[in-house]
Amino acid sequence: MCGFEVVPMEQIDDTLKDKFGITDGGQLPSATPQKLGLELGANGLLYGDLEEFNYINIGFFQNRIVEARYWLVDAATGDKLWEDEQKVIDPYIVTDVEEAKKALAVGLGVKWAEKAFHAALLPETAVMLNRIFETFPKRVNAYLPVAEAPGGKRTYQKTWRRRMQ
Repeated sequence: MCGFEVVPMEQIDDTLKDKFGITDGGQLPSATPQKLGLELGANGLLYGDLEEFNYINIGFFQNRIVEARYWLVDAATGDKLWEDEQKVIDPYIVTDVEEAKKALAVGLGVKWAEKAFHAALLPETAVMLNRIFETFPKRVNAYLPVAEAPGGKRTYQKTWRRRMQ
């Protein structure tokens, strides 16, 4: 991802559970980035918070909202290296009664299908993640861009002392 090697999710889940007793994302603050990075063999940690995940359907008005915040932390120091927050809103409004009936029925069908296939708000989530990772720093020869200098030139800071897994 963006030039970084990523630790497999299964390994992350197993390490968090076995070494830290963490089984839920809300428990992550109980371990320091330094301890997490050491146990995972990672130089950086990507955290995220789902701020809003909502689907409103009342016939005349439908609104699909996904909002999340992500940040990258240097595992050695705990310093935040990057952060972004994105919100995707997909509203749909109708004024005709017959159209509202159709919209309600279609909306309920879509919501049922998304639930059945475990794909709730998938298009909005994909757009939000694409926007987030457009701003995610790209790794360049073990250097991480940390600031944009006057004139649009990027400055780089070497932060990774060991390879990211």
